[in-house]
Amino acid sequence: MVEQQGWLVRGVDERQVVRVIGVDVTDAAERVRVAHGLWADAAALAAEGCAATALLAAHIKGEERLSLQVQGEEPRVAFTGEVDAEGHIRARLTPPNASRTQGKLSGMLLAMKSDAKRELYRGMTEITDASLEEALANHLTRSSQVDCILRLHVEQDSEGGILWAGGFYVERLPEHEVHAFVTPEEFQARFGGLLQRDPAEVVIELRAGLLGESGFAILEEKAIEWQCRCGQEKVEAMLYALGENMLRDMLVEDKGASVQCHFCNEEYTVSERRIAEILADVQGN
Repeated sequence: MVEQQGWLVRGVDERQVVRVIGVDVTDAAERVRVAHGLWADAAALAAEGCAATALLAAHIKGEERLSLQVQGEEPRVAFTGEVDAEGHIRARLTPPNASRTQGKLSGMLLAMKSDAKRELYRGMTEITDASLEEALANHLTRSSQVDCILRLHVEQDSEGGILWAGGFYVERLPEHEVHAFVTPEEFQARFGGLLQRDPAEVVIELRAGLLGESGFAILEEKAIEWQCRCGQEKVEAMLYALGENMLRDMLVEDKGASVQCHFCNEEYTVSERRIAEILADVQGN
């Protein structure tokens, strides 16, 4: 039976020569599929995007957030995933009927890390006739300048529903004068076989403290669960930022406001009276 809550586990192998992250985002991926009415191909890509977002966010902390955006030119598709340090993830993909030719994309991948005050990191990688898995591996290799092994994997039922979604990432730690390390050749010889295994089995083994035939020391395990950050207060805060003129037009012409969250499709209504109060507050300041 599929667990109703996903999870992330990260750690190092017994010799401490590689860093490893495994994620299960099955529930979150299925929620994205249902919320946005995604067809099978689109649901698979969104699920891969959820797994990629969670993997990238393994080391964020405090009030930090990680955002992953994929803009596909061929096929035309847009994915956005966001996750915070507590493991709360949300995502969307358009259009709902997006399809892929043999799982390949061309476009751009953009990863951003920010905290409550500012953007901390932005990295962009071109995608040229590659899977999201290949594009993310390329992005991580370029940004960290070390060897890595990455798998994203999705299993679906006959209707496109998400049965399992997740992935893992194994990164060779840099060579060091004191600490143990492996050469690129040794890394591939020892860990390259993971690419041939069922990713779901690898992720489950990681949670059990195993990495192939080696031991795996878990440094952190946390839940990954769908949670949208929208809400009535945030909608009204956005209205405050619109300024006096736009609020007055909204009050006179629309007699209120209706805002739909792009991630969860929840619709929030702000009454004419409340907009008048917001306008009065803005004028008073």
